[in-house]
Amino acid sequence: MATIKAPIWQDTYYTSTTFTILSYAVQIVGANTIYTGRAYQRPGGNGISINISKICQDYIKDSFREVDFRTLTGQSYLHPDSYVEFNLINLANGNVLNTYGFVYDWSYESWSGNNRTVSNPINSHNMTGMYSFNSSFSAATSGITTQIGTVATGNSCGQIALYYKNRKYLGV
Repeated sequence: MATIKAPIWQDTYYTSTTFTILSYAVQIVGANTIYTGRAYQRPGGNGISINISKICQDYIKDSFREVDFRTLTGQSYLHPDSYVEFNLINLANGNVLNTYGFVYDWSYESWSGNNRTVSNPINSHNMTGMYSFNSSFSAATSGITTQIGTVATGNSCGQIALYYKNRKYLGV
């Protein structure tokens, strides 16, 4: 069985017409069970459907928290928690129904699971000396790597560069 890979924003469903009721668990591959539940066929429906990405989204994250990226200029930074694989398990017999690999990618582009760039500047404007981030997913390392540098020659977007972090997962 192949691993189904997707960005975490993309709703990813397990669907089956084999079951009308399914007791299941979602487990981080090689680690703990994060969720157990039961899926029921809707009245008049044909089988069951489970949105796996919604269950898994709190278990992957950006690894830049508590890291001063300015000290990493000219280096590559591997985000160890940015790609995690999960098993969907049938609790009745312990069989793995599917394996899912989710990447911490909020770029809102569909993804086939191969190598890809995950950070594209919105307007491609920059200033000389401004920090630049080029993040990409590598199937070889099963993770996101960010190349951090500074812009050698800008295209004069103005005098201010704003950097921010999405702090949603820190509860701030």
